[in-house]
Amino acid sequence: MMAAGRESSLEKERSQNVVIKLLPLREPEIFEQLSLPAKIELELFFLFTYNALHWINLRIKGIDPATHPIKHEMDRIKAVMLEWQELRDRDKRPKLDLAAAKRFINSGLQHPHKTVEMPLNKKIKFSED
Repeated sequence: MMAAGRESSLEKERSQNVVIKLLPLREPEIFEQLSLPAKIELELFFLFTYNALHWINLRIKGIDPATHPIKHEMDRIKAVMLEWQELRDRDKRPKLDLAAAKRFINSGLQHPHKTVEMPLNKKIKFSED
């Protein structure tokens, strides 16, 4: 159990070092120069990292984070991250060719004013002329 605590502690320190290196990006002069997608990704990164550090801290203290309110917060952040990923990947989705779709639909539909005779299920006899 002590080894797991040490590993969690090391992971916490590594995560804190990453956050400390990225904190200057949060300064208003630098943050305002970032593009909107970069700002969103940076904010999501910080939210997730802070909550993950809190999760690790709870684990080190012996508290089960699955029963703590942090679990709900982590789930909420993950849902927002997935929503952002869907928005970001919107351009990569295939586009619908409307003209081709209309042609397919029009050729597949029967015209209501034309009647189509159903073939009879009988044998056809030809005359022997």
